[in-house]
Amino acid sequence: MEDRKAHKKRKVLIKNIPFGSFVFNIETGHLHQDGEIVSLTLRERDILKILIANANKCVSRSDLAHASGRSLISERSIDVEIARLRRKLEKDPKTPQYLKTIRGHGYQLTIDGQPINKL
Repeated sequence: MEDRKAHKKRKVLIKNIPFGSFVFNIETGHLHQDGEIVSLTLRERDILKILIANANKCVSRSDLAHASGRSLISERSIDVEIARLRRKLEKDPKTPQYLKTIRGHGYQLTIDGQPINKL
């Protein structure tokens, strides 16, 4: 019995995910930059949650389109949403530091710091 309790304690859900000058709160879906809230659409929020859940891993456009929650969207629409997100996250969207394109595979959110537990 003690073993289960110890195991549960180790599986701590990280609510605030920091990357660069940003902090994303998984529970509320709010993105903050230097203490100021960054306005996100529902789709951008859904996509960011998926990318954070798979931090530092490539997520295909198809997976993002199917898992984005609200309604089915095309893979091409994912590209548009990623471009919008990139403008909000990156100092220079043309040379992204966090939201990277993995050519031929999908997108990856690079998060510095500790690994993210399953969300």
